[in-house]
Amino acid sequence: MRVPRHALHLILPTLIPLLFPCAGCQLGLDVMPITVVPPLYAHVGREVSVPLAVPVSDETVVWEWRSLNHPELATRLRRPTVTIYTLGRAVWRWTPVADDIGPQAIEFRARTGSAEGVADLTLNVDSGSEAPVFREPVGEGTTLDLRQSDCVHVSVVVEATAASRVELSLSQPPAGATLVQTGDLAGELAFCPTPAQIADDTVYPLTIVAGAAAQTIQKTYVIVLRRP
Repeated sequence: MRVPRHALHLILPTLIPLLFPCAGCQLGLDVMPITVVPPLYAHVGREVSVPLAVPVSDETVVWEWRSLNHPELATRLRRPTVTIYTLGRAVWRWTPVADDIGPQAIEFRARTGSAEGVADLTLNVDSGSEAPVFREPVGEGTTLDLRQSDCVHVSVVVEATAASRVELSLSQPPAGATLVQTGDLAGELAFCPTPAQIADDTVYPLTIVAGAAAQTIQKTYVIVLRRP
C-alpha cells in the first residue's frame, strides 16, 4: 500500500523508535535497556541518589551522563558523580544548589563491548522549604557545676536544606552569655555567670536563634547552676 506524502509526518514518529530504538548509539551494537530508579524528591542542599542498572553479569560497563538543559553541570567543582559497582549497577549522586531550582533533564548512557543503552531522567529541583532545625545542643539544658568550672560551653549545630549559612544569635541574653559563630551552620554557646548571678538565681534560660533567609527558628536551652 502506498502511503500518501501528506501522511508521512503522522507515521514517521511512530516508525523511528522502532527502527532506531537507541538514538545516538553506535551502529552495530545491540540495544541494552537501562533501569533508572527516580528519587522521591530533589531538594536544594540534599543529596539525590539515582540507582542505575543494566542486565549484564560479568561484562565491564562504562557509564556516562550529561545534562540536556544545563550542560555546565558537568564542569562544576561539585558536579554529580557516578559510582560504579559490579553486575551492571551504578549510582548517580548529586547535591543541587540554589541555581539548580527548576526542571533538570539528565541523560544516562551505558556501554559494554557489544551493547549500548540510553535512558533519560527528568527531575524538578525545589528549594527544600523545610525550616532549619537544631541538631545540637541535644536536650533542653545542662548543669554548670561551679565547683569544677566557671563556665559552660555548648556546641550549636543547625541543619538547613534551603540555605548554605544561618546567622546564629542569642535573644536577650543575660550578662556572661555569648554565642560565637564558628562555621556556616555551627557555633559555640558559652555562659560564665557573675558572682551576682550565682547569688541571685540558679536557673538561666538562654534563647538560641538561627535565621536563614525568611525563616527563623529558636531553641530555649536552660543552664542550671550548681553552687559551690
